[in-house]
Amino acid sequence: MDIVDEQIDVVSRAFLGLTASCARCHDHKFDPIPQTEYYQLAGIFRSTDTFYGTGGGNGNRQTGRLLALRDNEVVPVNVGGGNNKKSKNAIRKLNSQLKAQQKKLDRRDQQKSTEKQIQQAKTAIARIQKQLKTARQKEAPATQIDRNVVMGVRDGASPSDTEIRIRGEANERAQSVPRGFLTIATLADVPEMAEDKSGREELARWLTQPENPLTARVAANRVWQHLFGNGIVRTVNNFGANGDRPSHPLLLDYLANRLTEDDWSLKSLIRRVVSSRTYRQASLPDTVALDLDPENRLLWRMSPRRLEAEALRDAVLSVSGTLDLSPAEKSVVTKIGNGDIGRTLKTGSFTVNDTKRSVYLPIVRGVVPEMLQVFDFPEPSIIAGSRDVTTVPTQALYMMNSPFVVEQSREMADRLLTERDDDADRIDLGYQLALGRSATSQEIERSLTFIDTACEAVADNQQKQQDSKLKAWAGFCQVMLASAEFRYLE
Repeated sequence: MDIVDEQIDVVSRAFLGLTASCARCHDHKFDPIPQTEYYQLAGIFRSTDTFYGTGGGNGNRQTGRLLALRDNEVVPVNVGGGNNKKSKNAIRKLNSQLKAQQKKLDRRDQQKSTEKQIQQAKTAIARIQKQLKTARQKEAPATQIDRNVVMGVRDGASPSDTEIRIRGEANERAQSVPRGFLTIATLADVPEMAEDKSGREELARWLTQPENPLTARVAANRVWQHLFGNGIVRTVNNFGANGDRPSHPLLLDYLANRLTEDDWSLKSLIRRVVSSRTYRQASLPDTVALDLDPENRLLWRMSPRRLEAEALRDAVLSVSGTLDLSPAEKSVVTKIGNGDIGRTLKTGSFTVNDTKRSVYLPIVRGVVPEMLQVFDFPEPSIIAGSRDVTTVPTQALYMMNSPFVVEQSREMADRLLTERDDDADRIDLGYQLALGRSATSQEIERSLTFIDTACEAVADNQQKQQDSKLKAWAGFCQVMLASAEFRYLE
């Protein structure tokens, strides 16, 4: 059930803003989600084959099955296998369980137990046999892959409903429940479930039907969050009883309706929001408004907010002129190969010194790049609808001492010296690149004083004079990159 739990958690949080996974063991304590409806959703995902894994099976790699693509054909292929110790242990354990259940069934036949008790034993045997079949497929010799393979899902061979797990225990079964959806998010007729299909298509139609009261609101709220820093509902993953109340419920309804009317076009929704007067406000404070609404929940100004870690790194590379916009050829993880991180694979193997965009950085649990860690990148193993935003000394120290920032400051200084001949023009260009505005006369004067002071101790050697000049300008550029104005949107 582990992968099914994850799938339900992702769907319920990301699309519905509900913590439906709480109903695995019992009826939801706060929201009207009974345990039966959790297992109605579970039946859909348990009737779906999930294909994942890698071609190798060493260390942290997961062997499994992938979908092979060739000549418009999609077929599952076995990857890894053969030496999979986990699969062997699983088969051994399942065989023991199967023998125990068969003995239990024999005893009940002899004791003339009730039909219900006998049926429970037969159901348990059928379930274990199905699990054995899956385990043996994983244990089978690896298929020679001569085509492109991808991770994905497709309908299982025998779609079926699933039983309620008593207290969430995998082996404690109650009655079977038909595949279905959450009534809390159902205002119209639900799509009819085909018996010979998993129900994924029906689930997609149910999620996106205009009458669904949550999906469009959750999507619109996430767009608002990315543009304003906070959602209209601040708990973006929880629209339930324990979630935050919307600050502007009618506005959220309006945006949700526009989203569905525009055929779920996020671009149209973003265009509508950024062209509004509310989004185009300045961040200047107002004493009266600040006293009445210090958290700016009523949106009387644009709230200053810090760049996310990835955007901050890309901004540093951009102003220095070294940002490489070309796509990465392949994942760093693929290049490194198989092994155990921290043992056969050194954590330093995942260090990336190139200037590609941050979206191409390897995100490995426990080995998150330093700059992302410092600036509140979320824990990779959890679903994070919103990020924590902290202001701690390590952030300022990183911008002052990091070899990455020092190197990019030097690159930016070289760019200023190359593109402008006059020192005042160079300073103004630095302000335009880093802060998006021209420097004031006072800022130019102070910057010139700083640079001249840094160059006073220059030796007679011409080469040293050139190095000292570059170092002085690099120091000016690093001050710009380390400033709060560079890190914050206002």
